[in-house]
Amino acid sequence: MTRKKVMALVTAGIVCMLLFSVLTVLLARVDVAYVPVRFADPEAQEQAQEISIGLSTVNLSFRDSVGYRQTFYKLSGILAIPMFLLLLFPAVGAIMDLIRARGFKNYPKVHFVFFGALVLFVLIYVFFDLVPVNYRPYVEGTAKAMAEYIRDGHPDSSYPSTHVLMAVIFCGICAEEAFRRIRARAPRIAFVCLCVGIGVAVALCRALSGLHWLTDLCGGALFGGSFLCFYLAFRLEVDSLYPPSMEKAGEGTETE
Repeated sequence: MTRKKVMALVTAGIVCMLLFSVLTVLLARVDVAYVPVRFADPEAQEQAQEISIGLSTVNLSFRDSVGYRQTFYKLSGILAIPMFLLLLFPAVGAIMDLIRARGFKNYPKVHFVFFGALVLFVLIYVFFDLVPVNYRPYVEGTAKAMAEYIRDGHPDSSYPSTHVLMAVIFCGICAEEAFRRIRARAPRIAFVCLCVGIGVAVALCRALSGLHWLTDLCGGALFGGSFLCFYLAFRLEVDSLYPPSMEKAGEGTETE
């Protein structure tokens, strides 16, 4: 049964990654148009640059229908705080298990997967920031609004949406951890609903803020879904190789 779950998760992860790759290629090759960046503030306009955007028909229609909504932009930032705080649940649990294990010999190996995933996410975040595929839609506003668009004299990278990426990965990880640690049904369901609710709220507010193209949001969801599927598959695999009961007994496992 575990093997089937692992294979299903790996397959889902591969599909999401393939769709993300196809979307990225389409953004670079299909329906590319140059979009002028306009600001109401004269000083801001002097620093504005013309940007190119792939799948421009869809993206420009989405941008024009959403516009720039500062309220949703601020809400996405506020809601990101409890999203990060949710990570304390698996992090504190991993630390408590280390204390109970009194060392790494009997320490549950699945926790290494969790901390490794956090390190990998940071590397991915830095990569997308250094290798921009898309730049943010322009926002009609003052120099203060431009500060959300121009970073270090260049338009800020926006693909994929890192807020959507984090919402899928972090909230998914915490929801999965709830099934492992919370035995009582009602509190477990309540915590999972909280994780899903925060994740959806962050992604929705980011979409309505107007600081992302539609493809940015889709890219964040696809890459985040792929990351989460591979993470869950790897945890299940590690769990099967190093069952908690054997770890406590100080035994190893042999695989064919």
